[in-house]
Amino acid sequence: MSNVTNLTDVNTDPTLTNSHASSEHVQPTAIIFIFFSCALGAVIRTVLKKVRLPYTVVLMILGGVIGAISSHVPLVAAHTTLASLDPHIILNVFLPVLIFESAFAMEIHMFMKSAVQIIVLAIPGLLLASFLSCLASMYVFTYKWNWYIGMVFGSLVSATDPVAVVALLKDVGASKQMGTVIEGESLLNDGAAIVIFKIFEILAVPGNVYTGLDITKHFALVTLGGPLLGFVMGKLTTLWLVNIFNDAITEITITLCSTYITFYIGEVWLNVSGVLAVVVLGLTVSSERTSISPEVEAFLHRFWEMLAYLANTLIFILVGVVITEKAIHHSELHDWFLLAANYVFIFVIR
Repeated sequence: MSNVTNLTDVNTDPTLTNSHASSEHVQPTAIIFIFFSCALGAVIRTVLKKVRLPYTVVLMILGGVIGAISSHVPLVAAHTTLASLDPHIILNVFLPVLIFESAFAMEIHMFMKSAVQIIVLAIPGLLLASFLSCLASMYVFTYKWNWYIGMVFGSLVSATDPVAVVALLKDVGASKQMGTVIEGESLLNDGAAIVIFKIFEILAVPGNVYTGLDITKHFALVTLGGPLLGFVMGKLTTLWLVNIFNDAITEITITLCSTYITFYIGEVWLNVSGVLAVVVLGLTVSSERTSISPEVEAFLHRFWEMLAYLANTLIFILVGVVITEKAIHHSELHDWFLLAANYVFIFVIR
């Protein structure tokens, strides 16, 4: 009898009843958005086999259309909440996948042969592009920024994404070395851009005092510590892989865990560049492919290609959604003019 009474009390407890009712009405909008984006990406890939347009650009435009619609249609807005997610979460989820896949797919001998060109483009080239973009923002467009904020902006817009360019080079039959230089430069300039961004972000905060020696030390620690961490983790990963034979699931799991652990240790524990650490991790594993079972290697590459494809698809749609959702609510006609003019200047600077 007491058991029946307890059950009755549970069923009549308004707190538990409301909690149960609310849980029944929770809609998996973020999950629906993810799989809708993946389905949309599959449709676009099919269409683009007949129409020669860059895949990522088309996705961003479609994301922009979705974002514009969501501002006027509540049902659509309810399914684009993923665009409001903390940017750091998006960065930590997607960036390691994209970086490792590009580095792992790189032909290490071609990369080393072009290393000087790649480093010149990725570090001095990025610094120059950031500086010129800073000048344009301050003196051509007369934004009321100081040098530090201008360089934050310059570092944000100067890193290049090679996805569409490399695909185009392959289509036109350009040399493999040119593709390697462009893709290798994009790998390293992502890390360099984040380092520059973080340094000038600190300097832009009133009250923070950094001397030239402090900046040099910080830059050296981040840019040298990251690759060193990646090399050590790469050696540990290949040492682990060499003791596994023909176990695809285990070998894929090892590379996946190693990628995220390396990125986390670099960014959170050691305060070095997690991006550069993952770049060197991918290059190290790629240079010692004999540690991967021959029957597993092709499958491993396909797995990482698939992850990178899904990450690119979601990121570019999200970027389009964020741009238009924010722009519609916080911009005026003058802002659109400045945006178009900025695009032209950044294109010329690159």
